[in-house]
Amino acid sequence: RLWPNGGTQSVTAVPVVRRELNGLITIECATKGAAIGYRVSGRGAWHIYTAPFRDDEAREIEVVAHRIGYKPSERLTVSLKERLDSE
Repeated sequence: RLWPNGGTQSVTAVPVVRRELNGLITIECATKGAAIGYRVSGRGAWHIYTAPFRDDEAREIEVVAHRIGYKPSERLTVSLKERLDSE
């Protein structure tokens, strides 16, 4: 069998995006060892997430996670505007 867990390929968990009170954007994935890709407000190239970052102009962030051997997570677009409005 190629895949463990009853012969089905595991799927990478969908990342969680937060804008912290200090303005930093953090992205986490529950799948251990997964790489996270992101793109801010649909502009420009994709980046690999390595640490929290600041982007005061960001209103949306698009994220996807992928662990080798797993299916990629669902691609998710998260609105950061609501978080800004509530601060």
